[in-house]
Amino acid sequence: MTSSRTSTDAAPKPTVAGYLPTVFALVAAALLLFWNLGFYPFWGDEADTVIFARGVWETGDMSALYGENLYAYRDGTLLVQLKNRSTPPAAYYLVAPFWGTFGPDHFGLRLPFALCTLGVVALVGRWLVRESLAWPLQACLLGALVLNVSFLLYGRQCRYSALATLLTAAVAYCYWFFDGSRRKLAAVVVGLCLLAATHYLHFAAGVAALLVDYVLCGRRTMRLSARQWTAVLLPTAIVFALLVAVYNPLGKHTQTEPVAGAQASTNILLDKAKLLWWSLRDLNGCEYGVGIVLAAAPLVFLWRKSWGPLRLWLACFVYIVATTLLSPQPVDRTLEADVRYLAPLIPALIALTVLAVERACGGRMLLAAPITALCVFTNMAHKPWDPFEWPERITKRFSDAAWVSHPWRSTIGDFVHELYHPRRTAGAALSQWLKENARPGDTAWLTPSDWMAPQIIETPELIYGWQLERPAREADFAALPRIHFAGEVPVDWIVVFGFGNVDTLRLRHVKENVLPRLAARGFHYDQAAHLSEYFDDRTRPELFWHWFRDEPYDKTNRGITIFRLRQP
Repeated sequence: MTSSRTSTDAAPKPTVAGYLPTVFALVAAALLLFWNLGFYPFWGDEADTVIFARGVWETGDMSALYGENLYAYRDGTLLVQLKNRSTPPAAYYLVAPFWGTFGPDHFGLRLPFALCTLGVVALVGRWLVRESLAWPLQACLLGALVLNVSFLLYGRQCRYSALATLLTAAVAYCYWFFDGSRRKLAAVVVGLCLLAATHYLHFAAGVAALLVDYVLCGRRTMRLSARQWTAVLLPTAIVFALLVAVYNPLGKHTQTEPVAGAQASTNILLDKAKLLWWSLRDLNGCEYGVGIVLAAAPLVFLWRKSWGPLRLWLACFVYIVATTLLSPQPVDRTLEADVRYLAPLIPALIALTVLAVERACGGRMLLAAPITALCVFTNMAHKPWDPFEWPERITKRFSDAAWVSHPWRSTIGDFVHELYHPRRTAGAALSQWLKENARPGDTAWLTPSDWMAPQIIETPELIYGWQLERPAREADFAALPRIHFAGEVPVDWIVVFGFGNVDTLRLRHVKENVLPRLAARGFHYDQAAHLSEYFDDRTRPELFWHWFRDEPYDKTNRGITIFRLRQP
């Protein structure tokens, strides 16, 4: 088989100076990734990773037990016999030895994913060198990547996204420079298997993009033999089948709070069309790339006869479509796309944005560089079709919202400001208060339950109960203490995080329904404290759920209210 990159492979070996842009990019990325990496407590999905990683370290399996606590996300929907049997395991096994080394340290447990992100930068740098691009264009491409805030935020969290991005980039690299050797073939197979073990959706979308590119373009220059197809497909299919046989999310019911007034749709095609539009819209809004530039990019590449970037653009579009078709996200229960499923595309979309500008400028970097800087370092180029309409979006979600986000910004400037002046979060405030006021062994119920996992890590000396409902799957949980079943025995503390989504006002529900029912059974609660920090930490990587600085809000209704069981 002949390689599609034979001319590149035959190019002179690059000198050390050829890697200088990559070295500078790695230094800049390391600074932005490691600076205050451990400051914020883990948010919900990060805590999920930590809890199951500890289970892997201590038992060899993804146990839901964390000391004396049980982590039963949304009524134990992930669990079979107290083991996670719904989520691919690679990220948890990656973090496990770091747990063994660092314990529940924020920096130490985010470290492997920050290192994965540095690996992406190094791999992209190597790719650019092998393409023999001029150093100004290399510097522009790498600078746009390492200063992309979404790329950095995903790299700074203890979650699978950074690992999936590295594996996706590695598989794409091996495919693009495939020379028919057994070593490259084995690398593709291992990369695909690890990607499947990291996240099924990333794996399926990546495979779809590769297959479409091969059928339309790749087979013209590299034609796989039957033996090579077998060598790729057979082990990958076997590993995928074994993974799904053990870690199978199908049939699991994930509870999601509905948006007020939303009605379930029965038109699947219309739902998927809407979700595809949301995905394209929110990729732009989260600054994965510049939407207006990416929309024009195919025409620019055709005009300049840049076939490689055009293939990359098509692969990204196929990836987005495949993710949309396979995504379990219901459009009637949310207002945004789950853009985290598209995080592995960030390096490619940034590269396409820069290359489209450079090609449109005829390769004149003195003209292309300032336009690129405007596109990737601010949100000004995103505004012509801004997806968010921030005040309207927030008002829809929180009917009494009092704050308005600033629409124009330098996102990297805001990010650096946050690194220098990190915010105090609700999770940190609550854990400090509980350490000062609760006793080891006290029991607590937190609502919403998604806020339970971070506190299990921050204050594990408490027992977090009421996570399960009877009689659902009672056989799986029959041996557990009664404190884990909602309402069966009283808890010492009830913690309410703000209101809820739209009309579901949790604080009102607790005051008007939960506390009176407990009082009727002889258990009376008094309000012990109200913490004024905004109940949602807003440290997630999605830009529409991330605050770079504190915003004004209603501190009466948006803080944390704590009730304590009255002692007889």
